[in-house]
Amino acid sequence: KAFEAKAAIAAGAQEIDMVINVGWLKSGLLDEVKADIAAVREVCAAIPLKVILETCLLSDAQIVQVCEMCRELDVAFVKTSTGFSTGGAREEHVKLMRETVGSEMGVKASGAVRDRATAEKMIKAGATRIGTSSGVAIVSGAQPAAGRGSAVALPLHLAQLLLEVADLVAEPGRELELQVGRRLVHLR
Repeated sequence: KAFEAKAAIAAGAQEIDMVINVGWLKSGLLDEVKADIAAVREVCAAIPLKVILETCLLSDAQIVQVCEMCRELDVAFVKTSTGFSTGGAREEHVKLMRETVGSEMGVKASGAVRDRATAEKMIKAGATRIGTSSGVAIVSGAQPAAGRGSAVALPLHLAQLLLEVADLVAEPGRELELQVGRRLVHLR
């Protein structure tokens, strides 16, 4: 993992995501799990590291253990899931992660965040980022498209801004025009 992180950084990566070794954690090999995270963290240096827990596979005690390791190793974010396992972000897991890491670290709720109500619950529970393939549905209130889309990671301030924009657009007869980089986006 450290080798891959180093190669990704050399290729221009601005952030690194890694998944913990769930098998080691479930086998009680806590020192090995921590060393694995530490090796990637060392390679990252100033590049933010997000550690993915796959919370759907873990007990609350295991979530706390990994979050404590990440806090001790000064990683940038703990993240609920890849979105490819048996479940995604759950409100109670995000809350537990936030309580464990404190206010200095980021918490990313990722996987199963497909609508505005769920995004708001995750933010209220302590998420500072939302990872979703349903960004348009969250902002517009539309039904998310079936299947997997392109994942969009939203920093908290942007997620809150987009939710406020969605409130404005929800007013009858209201249209907004936003410039995003070189693109002009019309919202109705």
